[in-house]
Amino acid sequence: LRSARAPAISMQKKVDILDKIEQLEVLTALSKSGILSKLERSRTLTKLENSGLLSTVEKLLPIVDEAGIISLTKTLVNTSPGILNAVWFGLILLPAAIVALVPDTNNGLVAVQVVSVPLCISLAAPLYFGAQVLKVIQGD
Repeated sequence: LRSARAPAISMQKKVDILDKIEQLEVLTALSKSGILSKLERSRTLTKLENSGLLSTVEKLLPIVDEAGIISLTKTLVNTSPGILNAVWFGLILLPAAIVALVPDTNNGLVAVQVVSVPLCISLAAPLYFGAQVLKVIQGD
């Protein structure tokens, strides 16, 4: 006898990021853009080395590994761009709701209204661009 329940169908596409990077020729595009040469000419890497940032990052890599950041990244890459689009859109609308709903009765509340706009936009912008990148990576 077969089960009456149909098997669950996953709506998410699984993406192998390294295969997609190769397929989209991201490294070639990076080379053609000249970004690395510009960094070299601007001596940005030397500045990073002098500030000790690279050695700090190097020390943090094992922590990133232990914390499962790579798994999280894989999960995010396989997230639907629609979810990111919904979140960034909500973040864009949030300041308008805050201004409409939070009274202007004291300086603290006005400050909340004022701070909400750049804060929400600064959170929404990477989500917007992330959604666009995911669309390309996932082939949507």
